[in-house]
Amino acid sequence: MARIGKACGYFVGAGSEKPTKEDVEVADKSKNVYLVKESVLFERHVSLKSLGIKNYQFGKPLTEQEFEQIRGLAGKKTLHTKNQYKFSA
Repeated sequence: MARIGKACGYFVGAGSEKPTKEDVEVADKSKNVYLVKESVLFERHVSLKSLGIKNYQFGKPLTEQEFEQIRGLAGKKTLHTKNQYKFSA
């Protein structure tokens, strides 16, 4: 997850599914619903521009090396979810 050019955490996915009627009522343009089993918030936000990661608006794939570099700079506070959460995209 990033906001205003700073990485602030990430989600650990558990899968995806087609939206239900209830999902479409909440987010009518949904094509997929992603199941999240864990969310992680970083202790420190990391400037992506300083790592050469820029010019993205709706997400950008990271290499494993980039991801590990961000995690190393950020530290982390893990929030384990008791249930799976869903969000539409």
